[in-house]
Amino acid sequence: MNGDRTLNVEIYGRNYALRADGSSDHLKKIAQIVHDKMVALEQTSGTVDTTRLAILAALNLADELAQLQQTLEHERMTTRKALARLDELVDAGLAGKSSESPA
Repeated sequence: MNGDRTLNVEIYGRNYALRADGSSDHLKKIAQIVHDKMVALEQTSGTVDTTRLAILAALNLADELAQLQQTLEHERMTTRKALARLDELVDAGLAGKSSESPA
């Protein structure tokens, strides 16, 4: 066995036995995020149907993930462009130094 263990978590009043292959604290944290999202959606939507709240929570969390992925990709592109520009400046600086004649 590679360290898998079962962890009990509560989400929206229901207990789930989940297999944790990493940190139990991490699994508890993400279970709490799902629980909090479902509670918030219950308050804003007025529905108490667990299945509907779970689907709405999944859609909301997927939307947040998609937005974060888009932001991350934008930041990666910005960083790549900045690094390419720095590389050009370093190359230009080195080329300028090598073409200078010693005094």
